[in-house]
Amino acid sequence: MQRQHGEGFHHRLHGWHHLGHGRQCAMAVDVQRGGWHRCPEERRRERLPVLTASVSLLTGNALYIAKHRKFQATMASVSSTVGAGVMYKMYYTPTNTPLDGIVMASGIVFAAYNLLMVVVNITEAEPECIVPAVAGGLAYGTTGAAVVGVVVGCPTATIPFLVVASAAVPVCSAVAISGGWGTWRSHGMLMNPQTGLPRYRMPVPDGPVPDLTALPMPVTTPEIAVLEAPPPSEFLQQTRHLFVLPNYKETPELLAHTLRVLMTHPNCQTRYCVLLAMEDSEGEAGQEKAQALEDEFREHFCWIGHSTHTLQPRELAGKGANLNTALRQLLAMEDFPFQAGDVMTTIMDADCLIAAEYVHYVDWVWYSDRDRAACLVMFPNALSSNIDEAPWAVRVWELYFLSLLAGVQEGLGNLRFPMSCYTMQLSMVQEVGFWDPELSGIGEDYHTALRAYLHYKKQGRDIKIVCMHVPFWSSAEATFQAKYTQQIRHFLGFQDAVYSVRHSEGLGVMNRLSVVYSAAAPMAAATFGPVCGLGIGFLHGS
Repeated sequence: MQRQHGEGFHHRLHGWHHLGHGRQCAMAVDVQRGGWHRCPEERRRERLPVLTASVSLLTGNALYIAKHRKFQATMASVSSTVGAGVMYKMYYTPTNTPLDGIVMASGIVFAAYNLLMVVVNITEAEPECIVPAVAGGLAYGTTGAAVVGVVVGCPTATIPFLVVASAAVPVCSAVAISGGWGTWRSHGMLMNPQTGLPRYRMPVPDGPVPDLTALPMPVTTPEIAVLEAPPPSEFLQQTRHLFVLPNYKETPELLAHTLRVLMTHPNCQTRYCVLLAMEDSEGEAGQEKAQALEDEFREHFCWIGHSTHTLQPRELAGKGANLNTALRQLLAMEDFPFQAGDVMTTIMDADCLIAAEYVHYVDWVWYSDRDRAACLVMFPNALSSNIDEAPWAVRVWELYFLSLLAGVQEGLGNLRFPMSCYTMQLSMVQEVGFWDPELSGIGEDYHTALRAYLHYKKQGRDIKIVCMHVPFWSSAEATFQAKYTQQIRHFLGFQDAVYSVRHSEGLGVMNRLSVVYSAAAPMAAATFGPVCGLGIGFLHGS
């Protein structure tokens, strides 16, 4: 289904544009299922999808690449790793080669984009959100000073840039290398190595109810120990799943499509609760839309209702503020009879299509250790439901962006960051203080995972942010302008790097360094990497 973005996704920069930080996809090699130990004949069979995807790219068949992903995974790994290697080469052994020119040209393109991010951010600057502008200004200021110094013959003007680059290049390289490796590594989780086809099919309304009885044990990052058998019917009868859909001026057809996909899941009538999180600024039309959806779907779920958020002073219009109100109102509703410890809450965008296998695996982890599950934030991998329908520029940007995100989420440790869709026990929502409704919470998914991690770590509890290697599907932006606006939100999320420093006190030196690196390194690489590459190329060329 091609997404028709509602007015709410464009009404202002800090508003509702494509809720949350963004999304990630996943691709890698499934070691547990024999990813590394296959006979030569099997390996030869796997080369065919790669060759086909290569031809597909040349002929513009983006649909094939979006569905099969193998070529995308390969290119993301190669480009990230080669880019990191070239960065080191240009910095430590300066010689002019054609490859330097390519990197230079790429740096100009990315630098222009980052410069626009800085300009936009400064025009929108508030005290809580000055960090991205400062980071961008530092990168461009030192680079500009170095360029001017070379031109006018003042070598000392390059010293600030060399200091910044000396710190940034290793971090950018580490992020690029780990991202490339993680992207390749996660490929096998979603792809069948024998056929090159996805393991999971995108659910559609009125589609068949999937058979979950033959599924293997869940595969997660980091690895979570689970019982050999899936949860019994007694557990399923005692527990519920709550799906929260924050939305603003989305069409009834889009919301209905998302709910009809949930209707294809087993036990939805007895276990699924749905909360439509509406905005008061949508007016009477929003309330009528919510009531009509409740009437239409009431018999298909065990509970459905809606909340209404009214924007308060200092709140940022968007997903975080809406969720902060929605879950508070839910827990005050007399007709919601379920205990917080018996409910898993899944936050999703209005266009998210969730696989039944994801809910099944969440139940499996939950049943295996309920005390441990109370300190888990779980999330699925993201795929695009309409990448073949997006403009070519959005398509390329989206595929590369999702590849890098997949690599970042395959990193070491227990802290990683969901994108758009994630699940946690309703009791955890209460314990961490719901959502941050202000500007500091603009990346509500990234920020909420970081807040939860720090909250439980300070209590000495074993908190993990877990990637469940099952997909959900959401739509790519319909226009290049929409994609560009979404990337601005990602850039503004850089303030979480400072949040991780300010709020990790008391964790111990090593734990604190780990948290700060996990939160700051991807943002730092995105900000400083292209600029430093451009500056290094200029200095070496001079």
